[in-house]
Amino acid sequence: MAFFSRAEACKDKVQKENNPFKKCTSLQEKDCCDNQTILKEANDSFKKSTTVLEADQLVFLKTFIYSYINLFEGLDKNIVPFEAYRPPLLSKDIHTLYEIYLI
Repeated sequence: MAFFSRAEACKDKVQKENNPFKKCTSLQEKDCCDNQTILKEANDSFKKSTTVLEADQLVFLKTFIYSYINLFEGLDKNIVPFEAYRPPLLSKDIHTLYEIYLI
């Protein structure tokens, strides 16, 4: 038996084609061999189908793809989140206002 290549013929076994009383059902009898070819033809009558996406499906699909791609995008290792932060300007000196001094 072969599916993707040509099957080997029954050359070394005795072929019994004209014998109406074949007893190939038993396991001991291995001399009955038939060359059979089963051909299945494909069905080529396919219809082309078009898929029309509605607006909400299209929005969901775009957001899903965008979030999935950004899920695996790596970040820089040394991110400083407060690098561009400027502290507020002080109008009064807190140390002298509350009289706090280091001794």
